[in-house]
Amino acid sequence: MDDDTQANIEDVRSEAQFTDGPWVVQSKKKNRVCGPGGVIIGEAWMPPARAKRGAKNAAWKQAHANARLFAVAPELYHALENLLSEIDVMRSLNTGRNDPFGGLEPEIIAAEAALSKAGTE
Repeated sequence: MDDDTQANIEDVRSEAQFTDGPWVVQSKKKNRVCGPGGVIIGEAWMPPARAKRGAKNAAWKQAHANARLFAVAPELYHALENLLSEIDVMRSLNTGRNDPFGGLEPEIIAAEAALSKAGTE
């Protein structure tokens, strides 16, 4: 990876503008995600025709699962960001040798693209 590409990746990683975590799924409204201080981050919904409450209702189960995924988004973002930073450090210490992460380049590019989508408007 050349220096310009590396600099662009580091710029993208530092641009995240979301509300930092922790985010939690609200206990009463299991489709609502709240951030620090109870501020509502978002809600997971399903089509109104399918929005019948009930433990066995597939639409509500899917909305609750989506809310749980939303709630871990900041943790996933930071974990991926830290992992890519560690790969960068390991690559910089491994100059002149074969890149131990070369076989993972498509996955690394996909991870960087995901961070970019989350960190920019």
